[in-house]
Parts: sequence; structure tokens; C-alpha cells
Amino acid sequence: MKYSEESKTAWKLFERKILKLKEFTNKKKLKFIVLISPISLQLENHQKLNFHNYDLSCSTIDGRKKILDILSKNEINFSDPLQLFDETIKIDIEEGNFEPLFFEYDTNHPNSKGSLLISISLLDSILNF
Repeated sequence: MKYSEESKTAWKLFERKILKLKEFTNKKKLKFIVLISPISLQLENHQKLNFHNYDLSCSTIDGRKKILDILSKNEINFSDPLQLFDETIKIDIEEGNFEPLFFEYDTNHPNSKGSLLISISLLDSILNF
């Protein structure tokens, strides 16, 4: 709650900047796709990577939902590999061979398997653009 107003201001600034980028790419006749990189805190079985004990429930704004809303509202194409990450984890658990998709004790940087999933999602988005 302490940073709620600053957060709203930061989101407005982010939206203005992403719209400027869209305008620029349109003028240059470039394709524009935003990649929404997942973080380990969004995934099952990745709790041990959260060694700082971050709590996403304390936020007044759901960052992922806010980004998706901004992109959808402004008709900006995006690649969101979160569902692919979730599906892969589910399959790995069912097969009894779970391995994390992020580097150990790192909530933001996917390892080689996570990076492969991101590239698959991005390729799919590019081909469906």
C-alpha cells in the first residue's frame, strides 16, 4: 500500500513508453512483439528459488494481468510462455522427472530448458503474427 500511488504512476509511464515504441515500429513498418518473460515465483515447484521469501500477494496490482491488459487494450502482439512453462512442469511432475526452469536461487533468469520454452513460445508468436 505504501507505494500504491507510485506504482500507478509507473504503470502509466510504462504504457506511454510502450505506445511510443509501437508508434515507432509502425512508422518504420517493423513487426513488434512483446515477450512477457515468466518468473519462477509464478510457477509450481519453484518455491526453493524464492530464497528472499517474496510475497506476490501483497501487491495492489497484479503485474502480469496489468501488462496483458495494456497490451490487449492497445492491440500490441505479445508472446507469453507462462502456460507452456506450466504445462511442461505438469508433464515433468507426472513423469517423475521434474527439473526447475530457472537457475538455482534465481527468480528471474530461465536456465537452458526455460530458455528453450521461451524460444518456442516466441517462434509460435512470430509465425502467427
